[in-house]
Amino acid sequence: MVLADSEEHADRIAQLGVKVSYSNIQPPISTIHDAIAKKSFSGRPHTSSTGDVDSGFAAAAHVFSGATSSKGQYHFYMETQTAVVSLDPMTQGIKVITSTQSPASVQGAVARAVNLPMSKVALEVARVGGGYGGKLGSGPVTIAVPCAHAALKHKAEVRCRSKIKDCMSFVGKRAPAVFSYKVGCDASGKVLAVQGMLYVENFRASGR
Repeated sequence: MVLADSEEHADRIAQLGVKVSYSNIQPPISTIHDAIAKKSFSGRPHTSSTGDVDSGFAAAAHVFSGATSSKGQYHFYMETQTAVVSLDPMTQGIKVITSTQSPASVQGAVARAVNLPMSKVALEVARVGGGYGGKLGSGPVTIAVPCAHAALKHKAEVRCRSKIKDCMSFVGKRAPAVFSYKVGCDASGKVLAVQGMLYVENFRASGR
């Protein structure tokens, strides 16, 4: 995070004065197909089954298989990710003004990050509209947490307003998905068995 006395100065420092170095660099896994090939999955797979699928396929006169996919979709919300954090003399804590659709997530994340009880993190959310799911979960957190750290460290109000290009690079989207299927039917076309596997990319999705 770059802390400055104006947005112009912060942008200039971020572009010219920040250098990042990495070690132990590994080939990136950037698509669902990469993850499947490398068996790189998060969490445990969920399995749901009804009836005797094997018997259905065994009795099928025709079996069809294939795959379909959908791409990711960015949440084109009208207001970008923003936060204003100031000290709260009434509670000896902090006040966080944030544009979020999930206030409890932001409050909890900020409290854990700056080691304060949630009772000392006052959250204020103005009327929210046009977020399209992009203000849920981790998006607002990535703005509010560093602002909270800076406000406590420097005992001053800190605000951040991200640009739309930055939002598109660091905030997730509706997740891409790949669905492979296998369908068995009898000679008349009656479906006897269906089997499928759904893979969803592991970045911010607005729903499950």
